Amino acid sequence: MTPTTERRPDGSWSGMRPLPGAGAAASFAAVQSAVAGLADGSVVVLGIAPGNGLWLTTARGSATLGPWQRVAGPDGSTGFTVREADVAAFPDGPCQIVATAMEAPSTTRSGAPTAA
Repeated sequence: MTPTTERRPDGSWSGMRPLPGAGAAASFAAVQSAVAGLADGSVVVLGIAPGNGLWLTTARGSATLGPWQRVAGPDGSTGFTVREADVAAFPDGPCQIVATAMEAPSTTRSGAPTAA
């Protein structure tokens, strides 16, 4: 389980709770996760699942997550696996993911995340 919390406008924090899962999973179990706040106020959440698959979702409003999407590899492969990954947001809107792939050199992917 990967716990999550959010900071409220008054500066207080919500209680920890499980990050909702991908597909039928009740919660997202990540071996690594990263987040980046985008210029539009949304948040990109990146997670590496136990099988080393790279997953992405966005949160808008009151931490309502969109559906998790598996990130395809540079060649479009759906079985893309990574050792580590991070995400950075840019002031003009897009974000960039940098990942160290299990089977190839490091790769990057940039652009705006898909809206939920």
